[in-house]
Amino acid sequence: MNILHLSFRLLQVYVQVVRLGNMSAAARALHLTQPTVSLQLKKLSEAVGEQLLDNRQGRMVTTHIGDELYRAACDVLGRFDDFNVFLQEARGGSCGHINIAIVTTAKYVLPPILGAFYRQFPQVGVTLNVGNRAHILERFDKQEDDLYLFSHPPSGPHVLATRILKNPLLLIAPVDHWAAKRKHLNFADLRHERFLIREPGSATRMMFESWLSSQGTDLSNTMQIESNEAIRLSVASGLGLSVISAHTLEQGREKLSILPVDGFPIESNWYLVTRKDRRLPHAAMQLVRFIAIPGHYVQLQHANKSPSVIKTLFGNGAMVEGWAVYSERMMLESGYGGNTPEMWLMYYKWNLRAVCNTILDYSVHVLGMSEAQAKDLLINQAFQTQAEADGKWQRVQFTSVQLTSYFSGYSEILAFREEQKKRLGAKFNLKQFHEEFLSYGSAPVGMIKRLMLKQ
Repeated sequence: MNILHLSFRLLQVYVQVVRLGNMSAAARALHLTQPTVSLQLKKLSEAVGEQLLDNRQGRMVTTHIGDELYRAACDVLGRFDDFNVFLQEARGGSCGHINIAIVTTAKYVLPPILGAFYRQFPQVGVTLNVGNRAHILERFDKQEDDLYLFSHPPSGPHVLATRILKNPLLLIAPVDHWAAKRKHLNFADLRHERFLIREPGSATRMMFESWLSSQGTDLSNTMQIESNEAIRLSVASGLGLSVISAHTLEQGREKLSILPVDGFPIESNWYLVTRKDRRLPHAAMQLVRFIAIPGHYVQLQHANKSPSVIKTLFGNGAMVEGWAVYSERMMLESGYGGNTPEMWLMYYKWNLRAVCNTILDYSVHVLGMSEAQAKDLLINQAFQTQAEADGKWQRVQFTSVQLTSYFSGYSEILAFREEQKKRLGAKFNLKQFHEEFLSYGSAPVGMIKRLMLKQ
């Protein structure tokens, strides 16, 4: 057999004829004429060099060799069907791999984002490279990664940097330091204190030195420490003062005092960086879109600042997932994507997922929906991929109610917002509503509503 004479079309025609038993039915299924189907079968038989089909009482039946070819053809076509599904998922960013390089301090920032991203896109793999700024700059120059996270991004014609999060720099001291008892300080009062600083090239050090230069001052006593954790411990032990990222401080358990010094906190930001001359994989683009929409990460950042430990630790699923779904709509209402019909069509597909999650959960646990019915709902009616449907079916086997949290939380938040708009009229401020709503942590929406209305 000359395999070069085979084609996918020949195999498709052959499989249909075997399955349907006659050429007329196969021709109708393939939208071909019967003579075309007959010609394709003749070409295939000549390429193999053997008879493949027998006509028995008006029905086409495979010969011994034809039967083996049928299995091989099904295997080949099935593998490429699987590849087509994979290709759709890869292009949609729901599978694949991302290489990310981050500076040391960013290890306090990126993992919560990746955790939320993984819950939504579990088939996307991530390799995370962590190092000091010089090491990450070297990786950037060598184009070793897809995305980078810097607090002080590199410059140059190949750099594409987008600010994604504030990174305030705080001046800290031991809790028993004399300055910790002051309500107001000038930096001149601290100039002769020992300062613990990061290594040359560190973005935190660069920002602090730039600030010192802008103030026309410098430090007279410094000690270099190449670790945020070691700096926190050293400050807590009374070894000196330091300027450190607020994100680093949030993760520590040391007893430290944030000093109220004029000019502090120093304003800084986190930047998501990529190269203009490098094509981003679809999975990396999906992560960029995920970060751009203020869903889980923004909500959890506010929850971590909530004064109630109980509300912070024991989050309500409907509030957490509902906020993520609500933020998708809020972004478009605020002008993201230029208010185009295409963006709203995309949103309605997103929203359909939340609706179908609720239908699926109730139908399986209350109405006894079968796996076949569930996948028909998800694939044929909700436009989800086979892989998404398979994963959703697994989830609904092991959880109940959780899948309803997306729609129920979203509906409650949206209804409460509209009530507030109607009640406050011209005094309603969307930004203030969001900030106050999120300030209560991950509490149930109904509880937050009562707190905001002071009921």
